[in-house]
Amino acid sequence: MTSRSTRRPLALSLLAAIALVAFVGCDTTDPVPTVEPEEVTGTYDFTQFRFNPDRSGIVGVNLLDTLVVDETSLRLTDGGEFLLTFQFVGETFDDRIRGTFEATSEEVTLTARSEDVDLLGALLLSQGITFQRESEDVLRLSEDRTVDLEAYDEEVYGGIEPQPGQLTVQLQLREPTRD
Repeated sequence: MTSRSTRRPLALSLLAAIALVAFVGCDTTDPVPTVEPEEVTGTYDFTQFRFNPDRSGIVGVNLLDTLVVDETSLRLTDGGEFLLTFQFVGETFDDRIRGTFEATSEEVTLTARSEDVDLLGALLLSQGITFQRESEDVLRLSEDRTVDLEAYDEEVYGGIEPQPGQLTVQLQLREPTRD
């Protein structure tokens, strides 16, 4: 049986240990500040757009080889909305993906409308896309992900299960815009 005099130091030690665990578990760093959309607005050109599968025997994809580069761009507006326009070689029309974006000093995150998910699949992208801000003029996505290559090109990749690999997209600011 513990005496009253030994319980008090024990209780204080227990409280100190809990406080230490709580303090160590806290993130004392400042969160990455959000920035106004105006800081990243403009029209961006795709300068790199590749998917390299992890599995050997499956050919990687350079989407810039299959897109009409002059008809493919990402526009970020002052209102926090985006428009991704693209056209595949051999097609006579362009496709448009719309959504919203949020920006921090380090990232730009696009969230596409749910009705555009199939179009995103054709570009090996998902509904949520986060680009790193490498500089004021360059956005870059480089991540491991599993993509449905069949959604990109059914003739070439038909019957192939979704494949893990490295997706790399780089955008270069063509011109800043002010809405």
